[in-house]
Amino acid sequence: QIVGSETLQQSITLKNSSLVSAKWNIAQLESMPSEFTLSKSNGNIPANKKEVICVSYTPSEMEQRISHALQLNVLDTRNMQPMELAMHPVLHSSPIELAAESFRMLHEIDIEGAHLDFGVVKVNNAAMKQFTISNKGKYALKFKLISSGKAAIRKLVKTSVTITPSMDCIEAGEQVQISLVFQSKVELEPLLKIQALKLHIIEDSKDSVYESIPIRISVSCVYAKFHTIPQSTINLGSVELFKTRTKLLELYNDGDFDLEYEVVTSLEQLELKQKEKRTEMMTTSTNTEAETGKEIENKKVAGNKKKKDNNMAAAADEANTLEIGRYVIDPCKGCVPKQGYKSISITLNAMELQSFKQQIYLFINHCSPHQPKLGFELTGEACSPGIDTQDFRNIFEEQSVVIQAPNNPYALTQNTFVVEDRAFLFTPVILKHFPSKHALQSQQDADSSNDNPKNDSNVNAERFKITNPFNVPCDVKLSIEPKMGPEPCPFTLKQTAMHLAPHEYKYIVCEFAPTNLDYYSAIFRAEVVEGQDDHTKQLRFELRGRGILPRLNLVSNLVSDQLSRKVIAMGRVFVNQSSHSQFIIANHGVIDAKYGYELHAGKEETTDASASANVQNVFQMFSVLTTDGTQKLMDVRSKEFVLSPGQTQTVKLAFHPTEPGEYSVVINIHIDKNPFECTTIICKGVAYRQDITMLAPDLSVQNIATKHGQYSLQRQLDFKDLAVGSVRRKQLTLTNHSHHLYRFTANLAESFFSVRPNIGHILPDSSRVLLLTLHATKAADIQQTLSINLERIKYKDDSGEMLEWDNSMTQIRR
Repeated sequence: QIVGSETLQQSITLKNSSLVSAKWNIAQLESMPSEFTLSKSNGNIPANKKEVICVSYTPSEMEQRISHALQLNVLDTRNMQPMELAMHPVLHSSPIELAAESFRMLHEIDIEGAHLDFGVVKVNNAAMKQFTISNKGKYALKFKLISSGKAAIRKLVKTSVTITPSMDCIEAGEQVQISLVFQSKVELEPLLKIQALKLHIIEDSKDSVYESIPIRISVSCVYAKFHTIPQSTINLGSVELFKTRTKLLELYNDGDFDLEYEVVTSLEQLELKQKEKRTEMMTTSTNTEAETGKEIENKKVAGNKKKKDNNMAAAADEANTLEIGRYVIDPCKGCVPKQGYKSISITLNAMELQSFKQQIYLFINHCSPHQPKLGFELTGEACSPGIDTQDFRNIFEEQSVVIQAPNNPYALTQNTFVVEDRAFLFTPVILKHFPSKHALQSQQDADSSNDNPKNDSNVNAERFKITNPFNVPCDVKLSIEPKMGPEPCPFTLKQTAMHLAPHEYKYIVCEFAPTNLDYYSAIFRAEVVEGQDDHTKQLRFELRGRGILPRLNLVSNLVSDQLSRKVIAMGRVFVNQSSHSQFIIANHGVIDAKYGYELHAGKEETTDASASANVQNVFQMFSVLTTDGTQKLMDVRSKEFVLSPGQTQTVKLAFHPTEPGEYSVVINIHIDKNPFECTTIICKGVAYRQDITMLAPDLSVQNIATKHGQYSLQRQLDFKDLAVGSVRRKQLTLTNHSHHLYRFTANLAESFFSVRPNIGHILPDSSRVLLLTLHATKAADIQQTLSINLERIKYKDDSGEMLEWDNSMTQIRR
């Protein structure tokens, strides 16, 4: 017999016991079923030798029974038989019967949910699960249930699971019910579908394991799971006198069974109840060890009945209240359903002006012995409303606080509170002039939001912090009473009342927006409604401020023309050369001044009629540059500037004409927020052109004012310092820009300097280089004047070619 479709092998041993070889074969193979196979069907066996024939059976169906008869023939290979038998070469035959059976072990396991789910079990309580094994086959089978999995799982099964029966034999057509009882003395984390058992199905005839079936279990063994909100202290805060306040202690059942609780007033009561429950739990555990599955079922029914009784009792207990001091606890005991919660109200009756402090404890049935004691401290007090009126650094935390006022209180750089004067000083504010409808609408939009109270430069807005340092709420009324200054009062508040919760603070926005150049003063008051304490019911201080306008001053001493414009003369400048000047502006006020520059072309007459068309290019001839925090120069028209009090700005002017004539540019300085002041500066320059010019790398040209108010150009060539006995040379280039021939004569005293050549001709559109040599023969401060006379000449013979000539007859090594 064979189970399933495996191959079964047997062997047939043929032994030749004669002294001669024997030839054999197996007959009737044609009708042999295909499930049988032979390793050999014929052969020759030597004398006294053996030969083995292997017979294999491989079933083609799961259940079948077949048989077949074979014939083993021994043949005559040497004609040893008589002649009458020679026609039949078979000496003798032996029948061989082949029979085999394949069958299936038909077992069925009925487990609800495909695994054993014990669910959530209380510690020391028992839970039972059952399943059946049915034998649907033709023959008996055996089974054996053993632990499986990791070592910790096998240990858990051995100590906490009782199996009845763990092994047995099942006859064909019968079934066996197996009961598993789980009971643990320790708390276990949830185990979900873990392989804890293995069921061996054993073939009865061979006593071999036919199949091993893993059985998974799910179980969780826990104590009562819960949490409370809050966890320790229940602070009812400050309650107004003769009023009540209630807070809730919420008990959440995080477990999977109902939770019983009770509130006690002392630690001794809590320990006594815990001791009683531990004794009851140990007794229950001892009795449960001897219970069978049927008894467990009976206990479940009794437990459900007891649970219903507990629910009825809990409903009756909810009417119970507990009073401790001025606190009332309702309900003081009850039952919380699984995954539910219970709200326990705690009410304080504030009948005296004092603090109230009590201690209560929460007892939880079926709680872990290692669970810390649940103690709750009840705290509260009775008090009256008020605000902070003395901590000025807290009230004016966004401003500066000083003890004494400065010498010039209206020259402050930031808003400041003076403690001795009990006055808040606003920095000077730019006046509001003729506000447009758009400006008024923008101001109204800004008033509706306190996010950025300082977004308007014409309004100095500050936030004052009003704090309720007490434990009860209060209502505060806010007001401003004008004291000094013209109407209307420039001090305004964003709100006139506020509500402050206990220990809450809020900011109020006070704006200062003057409309006149004057000094203002007002009284600020914040009064607590129904305040009883004189020190905390009112905050009072003075508000002071001043309205001003931004201003700028010219530091440079400039002359004025008939139109009261400041004049800067750039002098006479040769075409394609330049002259430079500058002026300085300063902010001598107490606030920042924002300003910008405007440039206009002046209406000056030009000396050259052909150049009048180029007056529009006057901006290309004048450069008005300054710096803004960096060393890089920029055009003054590129941006607006802000000058802080005490700072200055230098504006550099350059005149670089391209055509001869008289030119001017008008610079207007407009101050933002000050329409009454505008500074006008006019820069004038004269551009000229001449036939002969002088140029040298170190040649400097300056405008020198004469006695008659005119300007002249002074040229200077600096040879710098050099050692006695040395020589230094410099070149001076004379350029003829005309179409005429010029003769030059250079006159220079030769005490220290020499010039070569000193006489010569300069061709039209050509240049002549003069070499100036300094001979330092002795230590001295040398200053000499080089005079160069220029004369236009003409050859007598106009047809003659112009030649370049000078009086230098030698080669000079440079």
